[in-house]
Amino acid sequence: MTETPRDVFNDPWMITRSGRWVRLDKPEVESIDVDDIAIALSRIHRFTGHTDYSVAAHSLYVADLVHERHHDPALYLGALLHDAHEAYIGDIATPVKVLIGRERVRDAALVLDLAIGTKFGIGPMKMRDSRVKQADLDALHAEAYWLLPDHGWYEEPPPVDAHQPYTWLDPDTTATMLAAAIRVTVNRIQAAA
Repeated sequence: MTETPRDVFNDPWMITRSGRWVRLDKPEVESIDVDDIAIALSRIHRFTGHTDYSVAAHSLYVADLVHERHHDPALYLGALLHDAHEAYIGDIATPVKVLIGRERVRDAALVLDLAIGTKFGIGPMKMRDSRVKQADLDALHAEAYWLLPDHGWYEEPPPVDAHQPYTWLDPDTTATMLAAAIRVTVNRIQAAA
């Protein structure tokens, strides 16, 4: 049974679009919902809002890179979900992580990743697999190169297979695509088991 919030101003509770309450330090698997994740990520912009490019589009991009390179459904699902915790704690930019402490952010994300991984039938290590991380870094390179071209951060083109990011996706389409990709992949993995 899902615990209900007692003091939302002093305890780490949040309410999602679907009306589910999620306790961020002890999330229950029942409080995790694919549509809540997809919709939230489609409305959170990368680079702390300095682009119109969403975390959901980024997640689809990373998953495509993982699929093209590895053809492993569980790893693909891990890539789709690698930033799912951001639906609950936001996309915290690296400079902010440095400021408040990377460990604190990592620990908060891991607690959520455990619940998310359980919900969708994979462990959090699939979301943190080195192959997912490499695709994530390659996507970051491509996104910075294509979306922030005059910043001087990445002057070299991204890896050959890191095509231009999906900038044409609107939030509703992106949310629908991400939720569908997660559902289909979970079903595919379950059917193969």
